[in-house]
Amino acid sequence: RYPDLAGVDGIIWNDPSKTVRVNPDRVLIDDLDSLPMPLRDFAPPELYWDVSFFHQPTAWLLPQRGCAYNCVFCSQYATNKRRVRRRSAGSVVDEMASVARDLGVKNFLFFDETFNLDTAFVTGVCEDILRRKLKVQWLCSARPDLVKLDTLRLMKASGCIELRYGLESANDDILSFLGKDTTVERIYKGIELTKAAGIPFSLQCIFGSPMESEKTIKNTMDFLKKAGPRFVSFN
Repeated sequence: RYPDLAGVDGIIWNDPSKTVRVNPDRVLIDDLDSLPMPLRDFAPPELYWDVSFFHQPTAWLLPQRGCAYNCVFCSQYATNKRRVRRRSAGSVVDEMASVARDLGVKNFLFFDETFNLDTAFVTGVCEDILRRKLKVQWLCSARPDLVKLDTLRLMKASGCIELRYGLESANDDILSFLGKDTTVERIYKGIELTKAAGIPFSLQCIFGSPMESEKTIKNTMDFLKKAGPRFVSFN
């Protein structure tokens, strides 16, 4: 019997006549703490790792959903309507503690788009890790133009081993086109603060914007050489 999918919001599907149906968007969940913890025990942790935890079991966590920015290359605007919804800091650390205790995994990747949107939230997570004396390592994606030195130092103390920054381009006109709402100067200042806190960082770049040229690509490559990231990804 063909399942009745007409009432399932948030999906695109083929009905029995193979006609494509687009259902209404699903209502966003405001209270993320109301969701159960992910089931992880069916997936061998040794099969999952990140390049910065090379061949070491790694767990992915989602501390928050959505992003307040509107970069043109990102799906967050469409999927989350620019609404940022966060778990409580205690919920995030509860999950870390559970994974560490039950699976023996001590490496974590925070898989939200921009972990450092809210300083109080970042501080809460870091302080709770330290209060519980969790011996963990973690990394996250963040915006370099939002970092603060005291917060960076707290992040390092709680086990942060890398920050992943979206540079995209070292040209202000391309950053403007991409909707990044920042400048090359602000990005570099954030990188300098990250270095001062002693946290390694990596950078992500995008080539091929309409105004891209050999000159703008060279500007980006020169910036990368000057900044000295752990690694770079090119898209």
